[in-house]
Amino acid sequence: MRKETERSLPPEPLEIKERVKVTGNSVVNDSAFWEEHRPIPLSGEETLSFSEKDSIIEKMNSPEYKDSIRSAQRKFRFKYLLLGKTFVYKDDSTKYTNRFSMPGLVQLSSFSYNTVDGFRYEMDFSYSLTDTSGHVLRAATDLAYAFHRKNLDADLSISYMINPFKMSRITINGGHITMDYGSGMSVFLNTGYTLFAEENYKKYYQKDYIQFRYSREIINGMTFDGDVEYLYRRPLQNHASFRIVNWKDKEFTDNIPSHPDMDSTLIEAHRAMFFTFNFSYTPRQRYYLRKTGKYPGESKYPTFFLTYRKAVKGVGGSRADLDYFESGLRQGLNTGFGDFLFYSVKAGVFITGGKVFFADYKQFETNPIIISV
Repeated sequence: MRKETERSLPPEPLEIKERVKVTGNSVVNDSAFWEEHRPIPLSGEETLSFSEKDSIIEKMNSPEYKDSIRSAQRKFRFKYLLLGKTFVYKDDSTKYTNRFSMPGLVQLSSFSYNTVDGFRYEMDFSYSLTDTSGHVLRAATDLAYAFHRKNLDADLSISYMINPFKMSRITINGGHITMDYGSGMSVFLNTGYTLFAEENYKKYYQKDYIQFRYSREIINGMTFDGDVEYLYRRPLQNHASFRIVNWKDKEFTDNIPSHPDMDSTLIEAHRAMFFTFNFSYTPRQRYYLRKTGKYPGESKYPTFFLTYRKAVKGVGGSRADLDYFESGLRQGLNTGFGDFLFYSVKAGVFITGGKVFFADYKQFETNPIIISV
């Protein structure tokens, strides 16, 4: 009976309405307005409470108060240099919000160690400019210095939200970075195993690249994400052999990935040009609409996705030549109070027999480690 009733009900609307809505005039309406529209007059305590709140609002909206807040927000303190800080500046005259984030110099997550770089220190900075209509300009950079290799990595990303109601965005990425071949192991675990177990599982290569990317919503629940990328990869060698615990029966291995069919041609220096197209679709994708744009909500159904990646041989000296398809589904489920389950199922295939370098192989987490985080 219950199931039949549920079937007869109209489908749930896709737009999620806000449960609480406060009009812009609610705070500034005078007492005559509320006497006309409020059926029950305020008690003495309520009148006193609203009077105090009105005084606070008036004080907070005064130019003197706003100037003091801006001055306090923009004041630099020494602890920000050590612990990091996000600075937020709002300009009421132009309706723009500036946000700048800097890392702390003593954050443990900034330090790592591997046999290629030796000790490595990373810092990431970000800046965003947002207006009241939802347009966002973002710039972020990740800087890292490898002390034993004497190499400075720099990764830069600039993006702009063109249409917040279609979630359309353009992004430019580029840099000189150190990448691993896809071991699946976190940097934290690799540091621990290298220093204490004399096991250097992660294998690295150098990548110089530039990438142009565009994404948008086609219809509700269906999105497109495409990019073109030109890159140069080259192999790296070990530059460090330090370890805290020296095992007599162990030695660090060369910076060459472990694979049954491995040969030097798979990791040799090369250039490549890639085109990548991603489509995803979530049935009955619910969403929120605000003045700053459209925001996805939950859905009872999984997200289905399809990816096509093409390497074009001969363009700009590109030597890679492949066509790769991948499809699958993913979903996040709220399984209880504070519990969340995420699953993903996917499969892919290389459909051409051209040149595929090892960095383009699909890697699986196969390292014989005791724990994984």
